Amino acid sequence: PIPDNYDDLPEWVRTHLAGRLILLPRAERAVGKAEYSEPEMVYRALLILANEYRDSRMGVGNDDTFRAELAKYGMDFSDSIDKSRAGQEGEAYYVNYPLGSTNREMLKFHLERGNSREPRYCMQIYFFWDEDTNQVVIGWLPGHLNNRAT
Repeated sequence: PIPDNYDDLPEWVRTHLAGRLILLPRAERAVGKAEYSEPEMVYRALLILANEYRDSRMGVGNDDTFRAELAKYGMDFSDSIDKSRAGQEGEAYYVNYPLGSTNREMLKFHLERGNSREPRYCMQIYFFWDEDTNQVVIGWLPGHLNNRAT
């Protein structure tokens, strides 16, 4: 079941996507301030990341299946920002991971739906792949991270 609000999202992820996808505390806090007008699309995006994207990373699915699933909902997948530019944005594109460590990981990828800078009409989900645990790690959603262009 896909809820129609953001209040349930952190617990829904823990219940339905455990072992496949994790929301970092920073992402959970961002959800509390979400303005994107279609929370159901955020849930769908997380399902696609936990299923088709994860399968493609693990070699049991393929990239075409993942991208086709995204296309059904008008979503795009790409690198989030060039590493050299990410450093110019302070800590915005970096998270401490694993939890409790001082190791910094870059939010290397993002899903996007909509092309407006208006938060109500544009969904952005920033994440990276954890090779050690075979999980998608979400560091920010559902709005855009600031950069020099914004």
